[in-house]
This record gives sequence, C-alpha cells and structure tokens, in this order.
Amino acid sequence: MKLMKCALALGSNLGDSLEILKSAIETLNNQPEVSVISRSSWYQSSADRTSPTDYINACAILEVA
Repeated sequence: MKLMKCALALGSNLGDSLEILKSAIETLNNQPEVSVISRSSWYQSSADRTSPTDYINACAILEVA
C-alpha cells in the first residue's frame, strides 16, 4: 500500500482551543490509516476585531494510506 504525506493546518479560537487541537491530533493518530509524523509548535495569533478570542494554530505532517 502506497503511503502519502500531507500537511494539515490546524486552528481554533473556541472553547479550550489548545485542548481541542491536542485532541484532534490524538484522534487522527488513533486512526489505522493515519500516522502523525510531526507537528509544529503551537502559535497564538490575534483574531480579527469581530472575535475577542485569539487563535491557537499549528501544522501537522501526516502519512495516510
């Protein structure tokens, strides 16, 4: 079976954003056809003026079947 690498951008500014994104990475890694190879650091960025909550962002490199 040929494996492909892909990059996945992650971001959240709702609820406990860091825990939500950590859970998303864990959920992906628990899928039999997905392997999380690496993940960037977590980055906080300002939201636009319509949202009072900053974003947490990251990128993950996956291998998928």
